[in-house]
Amino acid sequence: MMILGFSPSGRFFSAIVAALALTIVGAPLAMAQADDHSPWKKAKPATTTKPADTKATDRDKLKAEGEKLFGPSGAGGDKAESGAKGWAVCLGAFKGEDYQQRAATRLAWIRTQGGVPEAYAAKRNDSVIIAVGDFSGPEDDKAKSELARIQAMEVGGERPYGAAMLSPPLEWKMAGSMPKFNLAKAKEQFGDGALYTLQVGAYGRRDLRSPTEEDLKEVRSAAEEAAAKLRSEGELAFYYHGPTMSMVTVGVFDEKDFDPQIPSYVSPRLREAMKRNPLNLYNGAGVKVKPKGGKEQLQSSGLVEIPKG
Repeated sequence: MMILGFSPSGRFFSAIVAALALTIVGAPLAMAQADDHSPWKKAKPATTTKPADTKATDRDKLKAEGEKLFGPSGAGGDKAESGAKGWAVCLGAFKGEDYQQRAATRLAWIRTQGGVPEAYAAKRNDSVIIAVGDFSGPEDDKAKSELARIQAMEVGGERPYGAAMLSPPLEWKMAGSMPKFNLAKAKEQFGDGALYTLQVGAYGRRDLRSPTEEDLKEVRSAAEEAAAKLRSEGELAFYYHGPTMSMVTVGVFDEKDFDPQIPSYVSPRLREAMKRNPLNLYNGAGVKVKPKGGKEQLQSSGLVEIPKG
């Protein structure tokens, strides 16, 4: 599958489908679309020889662990064991099926075998983050020092928190653009090995016509706010402003995550990011598309190249 990249003309975004017209319109976004031979298809569950009752027991254990941390399912849904009022170093994020239980299990490991006993879990909308610290902002020297310490930690000869990041609190409002959230700056932060990112959204006029300056101001603000929200939920999110639209992406991936020469392989890290963010939204809503010869479906998220700046 071809991964489409950035060009001076701004053709970086995927083809966006007008929500009402249901027809694909060429926009300044280019995203690889899923097809029958695409590695972006949802992986089929692996077969298992475990008896059904063992699986049920494991699930019950996960549920019990989650309820200890967040309370019974359906009750106290916004409860968290602890949390930061300011920025925090995020060690991981969980979303989707059994996310609270999985977060509880991971937190237990991090506090014991993972060497970070001070770690805590915090509920962030429909996700849970595992984090450390409580800082005034991303430029706080203590925050920078703690982030560097966590990223450099070794456990069993590996660095399990190498992708840790600073996450803002939910109520944080971005005053102006954050350069570190700008995808155009990603290679400066992560090096030339940063090749791909996962496109999860785009913002533009509903009718897809050329935007006015006022339209662009609103569109860009919306994309930046969406990236900030995803960051607060533990995603390494970015915004990118094109000439007529803005995009939102998550994650930084390299040749170990995806190699065009081996298109059948997708790393577990990338697969998890896609599982947490399965769709490519337009103005925050799902977009229906109808692939040639296929059934109507919501447009999926997809991998795009990180621009060189």
